[in-house]
Amino acid sequence: MMRVRSCLVLVTVVGLPWPAVAACLLNDYSVPAEYERSAAVVTARVIAERPAAESAGYYEGVVYTVADEKVYRGEIPGTVDIFTENSSGRFPMQTNGRYVLFIYRETGRLMVDNCGNSGPVGEKTEVVRALDHRGTARPSEP
Repeated sequence: MMRVRSCLVLVTVVGLPWPAVAACLLNDYSVPAEYERSAAVVTARVIAERPAAESAGYYEGVVYTVADEKVYRGEIPGTVDIFTENSSGRFPMQTNGRYVLFIYRETGRLMVDNCGNSGPVGEKTEVVRALDHRGTARPSEP
């Protein structure tokens, strides 16, 4: 009877679906460290979103078109597309929302790490203050 109970517990633990948990694999998510490894750092407003099919080793996801408001790092045109796959690592955004984005490039796509300092501007005031303190900000070019 004990053996049956142990097997049931094991099947329950292993067999049931668990909520996905994002794995934050980098050691340093400080603003300076993430700034240095980012292709671009901006504040931007989401102006559109569209679904993206599974391709190039990524799950399906969403492509957000964002209009840059302030560029802290990188050569970014006035609007860019940011991909986020539908996985535990997704970085969801809301249309018309304002975000600070630490952008990286992977397999030809621009993406944002959900483990880092990116997020809604209203929730990231200390991050924006640290970026402004760097003195590298410039207005986005139309």
